[in-house]
Amino acid sequence: MVLTAAAAILARERHPGSSEARDTGMEPIRITMELEKETKNTVRYAEKAEGKPPAIGTLYIQKWATSPDAPKLIAVVVEAAD
Repeated sequence: MVLTAAAAILARERHPGSSEARDTGMEPIRITMELEKETKNTVRYAEKAEGKPPAIGTLYIQKWATSPDAPKLIAVVVEAAD
């Protein structure tokens, strides 16, 4: 219970007044992904898993969302929405 309360306090400090301030039991996960391949309409990124099994694995993003040029590395943050 102490860890849960500490996580809630940290969440409030990071995101005051937002829904992330509530204790959801899930800590945000920041994942670095590396450009793997470009197709006609999409860009494929692969997770750079470092010593752990991948949380996402592969992520496809439409090219229009990464224009004009797709970055070599992106960061994806996974957190509870509600």
